[in-house]
Amino acid sequence: MVLGAGGSALLALASDLPGSPYGPSASGLWPLAASGAAPGWEGPKVPSWANVADQALGVGRGHLMVVLAAAVGLLFLSLAWILLWQKARIDGPVGLRRALWVVGAWLGPLLFAAPFASQDVWLYGAQGKMVLNGLGGYRPASLLGHSVWTLGVDPRWLAHPSLYGPGALDLSALFVKVAGNRPWVAAECWRVAAVAGIVLCAWGVRHIVSLRGANASAAAVAGVANPAVLVVLVGGVHNDALMLGLAVTGTAVAVSVRGLWGLALGALGVAVKPPALLVVGAVCWWAWGTGSRARARGVLFGAITVVAVLVASGAGTGGGFGWLKALFSYGSIPGSFSLGARFLDVKSGPVVDAIELAGITVAVLLVSRAGGPGRWIAAAGWGLALLAITTTKPEPWYLAWAIMLLACGGLHRRSEVMGVLVLTAMMAGSVIALGVFWWFAGVVLLSWLGITSLLFRPQTGPSPRLQGTDDALA
Repeated sequence: MVLGAGGSALLALASDLPGSPYGPSASGLWPLAASGAAPGWEGPKVPSWANVADQALGVGRGHLMVVLAAAVGLLFLSLAWILLWQKARIDGPVGLRRALWVVGAWLGPLLFAAPFASQDVWLYGAQGKMVLNGLGGYRPASLLGHSVWTLGVDPRWLAHPSLYGPGALDLSALFVKVAGNRPWVAAECWRVAAVAGIVLCAWGVRHIVSLRGANASAAAVAGVANPAVLVVLVGGVHNDALMLGLAVTGTAVAVSVRGLWGLALGALGVAVKPPALLVVGAVCWWAWGTGSRARARGVLFGAITVVAVLVASGAGTGGGFGWLKALFSYGSIPGSFSLGARFLDVKSGPVVDAIELAGITVAVLLVSRAGGPGRWIAAAGWGLALLAITTTKPEPWYLAWAIMLLACGGLHRRSEVMGVLVLTAMMAGSVIALGVFWWFAGVVLLSWLGITSLLFRPQTGPSPRLQGTDDALA
């Protein structure tokens, strides 16, 4: 507990230090972040060897002492995680109360950190302000003009409409209303929402894995107590945490009681961010049974539920499907981790669209053709990893989608355990330093692991005992 908490404290300190590449780019946005020049760290007197060049998104040219503080903090937190994971796998289940205390101690310092290595949360605030001002949720935030809500937003994002679902915009508007004229309060409200998403993931992972009679504690530690997930989603304040919490909880409810409540929760995840659609689709295809009629019924229920939730949540944001149109406006924004931009030198057009479409197609095939007890949940994890890598503009926090779903699958195969480790290193390294190296090294390893996962038979656990006549995890 102490080792991990110390690591989190170092990471929080690194984001609040003056001139930190991990903290806000506009001074005065975060009350705990120091401002002004720090002698010896900034200015022409800093020797060239003390600078660390970085190409990761959201991480600028950093200084050695700040980067070292973040790297050492991440190392401490990672060691604590590995020790806890090993204990859960070898010594038996970790008590829920103890696990909550440990993860709470690791999360505590991050609650006081400036948004870490990403400033997306300021864009959330600007979009929420747009909704409150009656400008709609799917128009460029630059319409706000000179406003305190646009100070921390990258100008590239100000010129484009939101990619988030109407549920996320509704929450942003609520948090802006609570914050008054203080963007940092709205940012901290989103951090609380991210913590709530992590708690939902913890319950969902444990519930799904326990249905198979597997080690639920080890799976929860692997996915939820994961240092990259905690630092990037909570420290970095991303709405992906809430999307994941709703999707995972919805899956747990759907496979255990077969109710529409599970689909409703998953649809709320879609209303936060579209990638949850793959998880909802997997639930519709598998949790209602494997017969053609059962699957048709599940897909019909899922479609109706998702559309209803998007329409209802979009009533105050200018429509629930605005993100569909916005998807086509982001291809021109360069991305350090984009396959098309990196290897083919294309930022938009048919080639970029083809890469993304290929990723979506293969992800759907992985889920629909998964075989063996519970394999569809792990297949959804691999599918989400593929979506995260092949999207038009990949981001490190997208990898959390795959980590959480692989954990839900129970991690019965060595390739899945290795996948979680690779994704964790790839996600954390991409926001600390030398991001492009970590990202594309991870892409190579994940490709190999994915092929291995498809070629070899799984080591499955006991079949679950569920309500109803069909095997929801079959």
